[in-house]
Amino acid sequence: DKNFTLCGPSLYPSVLDAGPNGGLTLTGTFSASSSASSNPQNQALILAGDNATEAGVCTLAGPIVDAMFGETTYAITNIIKRGAGTWRFADNAERTWSGRLTVEAGKVQFDSLAPVGTVCSLGTGQNATPYSTLLLGGTLEYVGTSVQPATDRTLGVGGNATLRNASDKVLTMANVSAATDGAVLTL
Repeated sequence: DKNFTLCGPSLYPSVLDAGPNGGLTLTGTFSASSSASSNPQNQALILAGDNATEAGVCTLAGPIVDAMFGETTYAITNIIKRGAGTWRFADNAERTWSGRLTVEAGKVQFDSLAPVGTVCSLGTGQNATPYSTLLLGGTLEYVGTSVQPATDRTLGVGGNATLRNASDKVLTMANVSAATDGAVLTL
């Protein structure tokens, strides 16, 4: 239930490392720093670790939010997944971060999916260009129970990556494209 403030700009990201065992469930708020509204800098959070067992899955269950100045977003949050471990993005109605999720290695599980600008497990994705999600390696896995998970969010694929549907629902992603030459997507 601890809150986290991301203070480093994207060049100096905050790192959350689950180590080899993981098993964390974080329910506090992750927020971009709001101390520099006159000099906004986008924030980055790296999720790392080699926690690859089912018992070692780490879960982000709390809100993830951008830095706001009134109703205006002035510093967006970008999340990067590294390492062989598994991180799960649980549903949260206050998950309004609008930046990009980049999966470089390991596995990212998510509970819900929605069109750009709508809150879901993976935030709103509205300020991430050209891709809401960038899958450069590893696995992006839907584990939710939504009746019809569908999105128009952009998914860029690079390297050797896997998109997996671990639910019994039909998963629809309308905007999937190669982000790099030689991209391979396994379904």
